[in-house]
Amino acid sequence: QVVSGLSIVSFLFRGASRIFELSGIASLLQWVVLAPLDALGLLPPRGPTGAAAVQQFSSAFEAEYGQTHPRFFEGTLYQALQRSRQHAKFVLVYVRNGRMPSDAVVS
Repeated sequence: QVVSGLSIVSFLFRGASRIFELSGIASLLQWVVLAPLDALGLLPPRGPTGAAAVQQFSSAFEAEYGQTHPRFFEGTLYQALQRSRQHAKFVLVYVRNGRMPSDAVVS
């Protein structure tokens, strides 16, 4: 069986990623790089997380587009995917960049 160079690279990359994840090296590298930038104020401010982020998004969405919309799932993407599998329902992911003029209108 012939193995392509791309599949070998992909295999090695996945293996290295898994080692970094399990060993905590990725977190350490992220902390070493991001902590100084954050301390210097060079990173954008962090927004709310969890339930606060969902509530903030829902409020901002309704303020801009009104209250007629599908119900937003209040949880993580992983939780939404788990629930969709359990109840055999679809998950709609809404991605937008408020800075783009093309995203100013929801149709």
